[in-house]
Amino acid sequence: MKKITKKEMFAQIMSHLTDESEINFIKHEIELLENKASQTRKPTQSQSENLVFKSEIVEFLKNDGKFSITNLQNSIDSLKDLSNQRVSAILKQLVDSGEVVKTYEKRKAFFSRVGD
Repeated sequence: MKKITKKEMFAQIMSHLTDESEINFIKHEIELLENKASQTRKPTQSQSENLVFKSEIVEFLKNDGKFSITNLQNSIDSLKDLSNQRVSAILKQLVDSGEVVKTYEKRKAFFSRVGD
């Protein structure tokens, strides 16, 4: 079953209304939803920080080899203060974007540059 969006629900309600003021109200609500959806938002502070960390990780991985999260944290100065979970989340984003490859050896995850 498909979930109905607010916009679709307002359109259904509007089809049953006859009062002009109620129809105008529903049209206004739909317009507000469209404006909200079309706004471009700037990245949050942590998203901006993560961009810097991502570029440092990709630059570091240009060296040959496979690195675990702990190895990366110990090798890159800016990552030393971050939690293991946050570095893992950043690496997952890099893997999803295709910039980094994740491999497993003996149930431990290692990361390397694409093409190695």
